[in-house]
Amino acid sequence: GRIFYYVEGEETELSELSDLLYKTVQAKSPALYASRGPQGLFEEGKVFVDADQETDYVNVIGLMSEIDQAGFKKVSLVAEEAQF
Repeated sequence: GRIFYYVEGEETELSELSDLLYKTVQAKSPALYASRGPQGLFEEGKVFVDADQETDYVNVIGLMSEIDQAGFKKVSLVAEEAQF
């Protein structure tokens, strides 16, 4: 099936993910950007990955790898208790 990517609730294509993440982290971390510039965003800006129970593990890891390749070093996986 198709994999859906969302940044702040906005659906995006994988090819646009890097640019959109950068803009989002910059908007959410203006002080970090002002003091450290673009490099600071990549080193200290936080990106959170959230996936539902139906998402294959390999897709989550693939997304985290894409985010790392884009340059972001602080990537976290959001965990929630499973709902049965």
